[in-house]
Amino acid sequence: MPDRPLTPRQREVLDTIDAMTEPRGPTFREMADRVGISPRAIQYHIMLLEEAGFVERLGGYRGIVLTEAGRAALMLAEMPSDEPGEEAQT
Repeated sequence: MPDRPLTPRQREVLDTIDAMTEPRGPTFREMADRVGISPRAIQYHIMLLEEAGFVERLGGYRGIVLTEAGRAALMLAEMPSDEPGEEAQT
């Protein structure tokens, strides 16, 4: 696990990869269109997520998949917060 939590944008990129991997992985352009940022910004976030161990490139421009750590990070991000001042969702 990385030293710091996912940013909202990184979580959005992970969600997009997770949603778009079947039957083939998404291109940077497809992810950019879905998230609403430039393909270059997607490339930057993918690089950071890869360095953190959340995604892996399997080759080719559609070969981006979530790792087990990436899936775990998404599951953690969906869990209710126990932080003071934030209501837990049930």
